[in-house]
Amino acid sequence: MASDSEPGRRPRGGAPRRRPERVAHGATVSVPAILVQRGLTLAFTAILTNGFAASSYGAFALARRLQRFLLRLTLGFRSGLSRFLPNAASDDERDALATFASLLLVGVATAFGVALFAAAPLVTEAANEGPTFRLLLRVFAVGLPAGVWLFTVTEVLRGIEAVGPLNLALRVGFPTAQLVVGAIATYVFEDLAVAAVGVLAAMGLVGVAAAIWLVRERGFRPRLRGAEARRLRRKYLRFTLPLFLGGFATTTQRLGFYPLIAVFLSSVAGGVFAVGVLLGTLVRLPLMGINQFIPPVAAALNEEDHREALKRLYHVTSRLVLIGVTALSIPVVVYREAVMGLFGPTFVKYAPLLPGFIVAQYAACAAGSVGILLTMTDNQRALLVVNVVITAFLP
Repeated sequence: MASDSEPGRRPRGGAPRRRPERVAHGATVSVPAILVQRGLTLAFTAILTNGFAASSYGAFALARRLQRFLLRLTLGFRSGLSRFLPNAASDDERDALATFASLLLVGVATAFGVALFAAAPLVTEAANEGPTFRLLLRVFAVGLPAGVWLFTVTEVLRGIEAVGPLNLALRVGFPTAQLVVGAIATYVFEDLAVAAVGVLAAMGLVGVAAAIWLVRERGFRPRLRGAEARRLRRKYLRFTLPLFLGGFATTTQRLGFYPLIAVFLSSVAGGVFAVGVLLGTLVRLPLMGINQFIPPVAAALNEEDHREALKRLYHVTSRLVLIGVTALSIPVVVYREAVMGLFGPTFVKYAPLLPGFIVAQYAACAAGSVGILLTMTDNQRALLVVNVVITAFLP
């Protein structure tokens, strides 16, 4: 057996003891970064809703949500990175896992993107929309791999607990670039298609920049072959395939109402729902902050068989989440008309709908980080049941 000092292998005894300090540091850095991200995303949405008609923004939001439906399905293969990277036995194993996961995710995203691009005319006809919607849908279809690539690279950053680069890429870099291209598309080109292209280009470029950092600073290298490569691929697929397949049910339950809006309601309704969901996610900020680095900690505790520590971790974090979610929900509901007014006068008359979005997210947050803990402890079947129950509360 190799010693802890053997080149290419990681020390096994020290990492778990350093994890609490890393989590504390991660929370300190990540929570402000998440606040910045949400603020930039709200500003981006407000620019589009105030710069274009509500129906035009609704078409943009519907096309993007249909792409996001496929993106969420694809990301069912992503959880294995947070599960296995923290406990990789060597740099070779780490590189093999990251390479296989990246190829798998981008490959599935490409297949979904091709399918959406080909189906764009049929979807446009079913939604009773025009050429603009079809163009937007095809732009988002082409850009689907770029979006998946960004989330794949940032999941690698999360798996190796690279707090600063993760927040810089996902929480600051991409939202800032998105805001800039949204402003340019609105005030210079006055074209939502330009906004769509710019958003997808920003996702791809930020993902490439983060990947370059991984190569230069952490020594990641593509690795497709090796004595353990086949075993690692089977291990990764055994873990993620049930999550991917189960995602068809939970993602449809969570995002399936957008196709229904496209078919049975108007583009304005799609815009209102998109804004309502965006505002609803504000109350999830405490849960999002805690969830950033729960995966590697839970994976390490599970690997060391610290069941009591896992139980305490869940109890403490779930209480903190509930307190924070309550504090954020009350002002959004009380001042709902003023909040909806940020997105233009058309949205103000739909302010009575906003409490429904908030209550739904509040109920979904009540379970805390249970989904991540089930995933990191290899309880995929229980996770599917929990996801179905939680997403039943979401709009």
